[in-house]
Amino acid sequence: MPTVRNPPEREVVVSVAENLNPQAFGPVIDTAFDHVDEPGVGNVRVACDLHRLVCQEVEHRDYANFRYPPREAFQRGANCVDSTALYCSLLIRADFRCRMTLVTQGERGHMFPEVYIDATDNAIQHDIEAYYDRYRRYFPHRYAATSDDNLPGRWVIADPAASNCLGDPTGLIQLRYMGEGDAGNLQFVGKIERYEIRFNPDDS
Repeated sequence: MPTVRNPPEREVVVSVAENLNPQAFGPVIDTAFDHVDEPGVGNVRVACDLHRLVCQEVEHRDYANFRYPPREAFQRGANCVDSTALYCSLLIRADFRCRMTLVTQGERGHMFPEVYIDATDNAIQHDIEAYYDRYRRYFPHRYAATSDDNLPGRWVIADPAASNCLGDPTGLIQLRYMGEGDAGNLQFVGKIERYEIRFNPDDS
């Protein structure tokens, strides 16, 4: 479980965004699409496949803020900031919308991605559970996503540094960045900042 010594700040978000590199992961994305029964951008199973890749193949390490761009993080290991850059690069290459989310409490903080899925909570959760069942992996009881008044779908929590499954809030709960509200629903604890990624391939 990662412990972040100091919270990522706006300057760190800028550094991460400047170092995104979707082009480097073309073969990885092709493999992910080969694993699904039907092609299509926004497929939950592709997002799960890429999340599983980062969880299983990238050594998660603890150091402060941004250190390695995505290609290097894939080979050398990553903290929560660098794994966010890596996973967002994979998502962008697969034509998903994604955003970097910061949650901070005083001197400590955590960064993780959220991926936009154009579907209802029930449909998303069903596809996620079916994916992990296929690989005989346990999907936790809790599932976490947030809505946006301007969009019909859901922003699904995707935290490869702290949780083994797409949509799983367990890591955020254990890190005490998420807890139950008065109505029993999950809510963030601390200050939340979100930055949707706008990637221009001409900038790479």
